[in-house]
Amino acid sequence: MSNKVARILRTLSEIGKEQSCKTLSERAVCSNEILCYLLIAIGRTSGAGRVMQSNALRLFLEADLAQLEVLLNMVGEDAWEFASSELVAARRQNIQLLTLAHPQYPLRLLRTYDPPPVLYVRGVLPSYINDVDDSLFVAIVGSRQATSYGLRTAERLARDIVSDRATVVSGLALGIDAAAHEGALRGAIAARSGFAKNAYVGIAVLGSGVLRVAPSTNCYLSRKLLDEGGALLSEFSLYEPASRYTFPLRNRIISGLSDVVIVVEANVKSGALITARLAAEQGREIMCVAGPIDSPNSKGANKLIQQGAYLITSVDDIYDSIPRFSHLKPSVAIGEFRSEVPVSSGVATELLEQLPPSWKNLASSLLKTLHECKICPFDNLVEKLSCSPSDLRAVVTELELRNALSLELGDLVSIAAGSIDN
Repeated sequence: MSNKVARILRTLSEIGKEQSCKTLSERAVCSNEILCYLLIAIGRTSGAGRVMQSNALRLFLEADLAQLEVLLNMVGEDAWEFASSELVAARRQNIQLLTLAHPQYPLRLLRTYDPPPVLYVRGVLPSYINDVDDSLFVAIVGSRQATSYGLRTAERLARDIVSDRATVVSGLALGIDAAAHEGALRGAIAARSGFAKNAYVGIAVLGSGVLRVAPSTNCYLSRKLLDEGGALLSEFSLYEPASRYTFPLRNRIISGLSDVVIVVEANVKSGALITARLAAEQGREIMCVAGPIDSPNSKGANKLIQQGAYLITSVDDIYDSIPRFSHLKPSVAIGEFRSEVPVSSGVATELLEQLPPSWKNLASSLLKTLHECKICPFDNLVEKLSCSPSDLRAVVTELELRNALSLELGDLVSIAAGSIDN
């Protein structure tokens, strides 16, 4: 037995003797860091994997240190060094690691077939995440190459879902995912100033490490989620890049965290259909937004509806179609609640200064255009400003969060008419 394994076993033995660590839950909390250490190291061991991690966790819970010793002696020095550096980086970046045994591990995900042995949490999970009978978690997924209709719909559904105990989950990808996160941000910030003081901005599940957000174009959106009290979640090591193999694994976490999965737009080969299939296997409710029959982006969602998925036209359909969530329906729809605080010229100038340099010109042009026409469809603004829909939507999100703009029914309305100096 190596000195390293001996120290681990001695520490676990000492923790088990402590008066405050008698129950399994207490032992899991007391041992969380060292348990993460050995699970991460096992995960980096060639030929090991989830089965070996699960066995290690079982032996820990059963306090079978003799058999655990046999297993740990299979771990190489490189794997231990990686695990050690991972824990140091996590502490430095204030990232929480949760094992399957930890009481804060999301209960919905824990009850699925293949939950991640270790979860990395950057940010803060909602306090009610394990109150499964009195909270609602809704995943919104769809195409990366979304249409303007799909983006508007995802944003509006996410915005209207948010309430004191209803949360949006998505994957922070381009297209529908990003629109869903933007909508949840809008909804939560508006709700906090009105009917839902504790509204939560949402969870983004990554197909990369939480310190290597992919795609990089959504780094700004991830920072907004964190700044407003949301969370980034991943099972991958801190700096692991995204790949074609990591996204399907991420999808099972998105569906596993959720009670309902909404597919907004998806072609027949979309990863959103993988999420829908996983959701069905996990016993989740599946809802879809219908689209034009001649649109490739709608073929996947339309097919799911044919196969029995619920058709969703508004958030009310969640509460009306699935009775067990009806008691969570907010008395006021976020779409009916909107701040009317004007933005002065000085504040508007300050807002522009706070934006990333690459967005300042677009934001200034956007506000000047709306100062002239007061209201303009989103698609028309894309054409007028000669910009990409994703860039414009990101700028709109930032300005709307600060009450400079409002996005309703696909149109942009300037609340602060005249706020930009001519």
